[in-house]
Amino acid sequence: MSWSSDRKAYRFQEVVGEEISEKKYNMVLGGTVFYGLFLNVILCALFGDAMVEWMTGLSRGGMIFMSILMVVPVIIGGIVASVSHNPVVSFIGYNLVVLPLGLLVSSSVSLYLQAGMGDIVFQAIVYTAAITFIMIALACAFPNFFARLGGLLLGALSPAVSEDSE
Repeated sequence: MSWSSDRKAYRFQEVVGEEISEKKYNMVLGGTVFYGLFLNVILCALFGDAMVEWMTGLSRGGMIFMSILMVVPVIIGGIVASVSHNPVVSFIGYNLVVLPLGLLVSSSVSLYLQAGMGDIVFQAIVYTAAITFIMIALACAFPNFFARLGGLLLGALSPAVSEDSE
């Protein structure tokens, strides 16, 4: 077994130790993704203007420090979420990724809103939520199909090797 299939098999077990179905696993992951999307909407609504004001008042050194301050929790959260076998600890790691990125996105969204492009922002939120919901519903309905897509998607993302490159 590979590392990813060992990890998936381990995560199929709930905290109490009983195994869960692929459908339930996909629903939990989907709920986590929707939580992240919802949290980003809240962060944009509450902190967007404040983030823009704060960022425009920073010096060059302050911007570099702020960038490091945003990147470090994302890296730590990614490592924690991917290494931990405890769902609670993984969720904390996920939040260490979502919160700083949500604050960063909130400043961009605020600038779009200030420029009068609120319709574009609203469409992006609606389309993202709709596509996410559809993919979660399909993954719960057809988990085996989506499990086989991993290799195909990896191949699609890999650069093509043509005969001309030889």
